[in-house]
Amino acid sequence: MQEFKERMGKEWTAWVDRVDESVNREGGMFGSETVAGWVRDLEEYAGAKNQDASATMRMVKERWLNKVGWLIGKPGQPMDV
Repeated sequence: MQEFKERMGKEWTAWVDRVDESVNREGGMFGSETVAGWVRDLEEYAGAKNQDASATMRMVKERWLNKVGWLIGKPGQPMDV
């Protein structure tokens, strides 16, 4: 289970970093429905009953908000231009 938790955290972190790269450095864009879905999923996983999984996902959610939270009007890193 520990190996799964670590792998899950790495995969989600890599995804956050790729979204960050796309929107903050490459000028990429995502539709509001797509972004809203991501946020819903992150919040659902971060609140999961499985404490190991939810702790990992809370860290991923925090990273997402810090890097690209501006996509949903949350404070975070400003877009690099």
